[in-house]
Amino acid sequence: MKKSKTCILFTAGRGPAECSIAIPCIQSQFKRYLKKHSINFNIAAQETGFISKSISSIIFEVHTTEQNLLKPWLGTIQWVCKSPIRKFHKRKIGF
Repeated sequence: MKKSKTCILFTAGRGPAECSIAIPCIQSQFKRYLKKHSINFNIAAQETGFISKSISSIIFEVHTTEQNLLKPWLGTIQWVCKSPIRKFHKRKIGF
């Protein structure tokens, strides 16, 4: 069976600066997930954010016949953490 190529985009969109800090964390988890399931991938494009070590968007080219393995990663991802930018803010921020 021929493997198909699927492109998956993770983006901070027009969200606050913290969103571009969350993208590298999501990227790391997604890579780990792909490796765990022996799915080949390439990073087709990546755009850095305005903050050091941040990514505003990244596109993965994923090569698999098992498209259902990608379903958990489709749609909106809620990422909740303390903001490294607004250190004294009492609430956790969701992205």
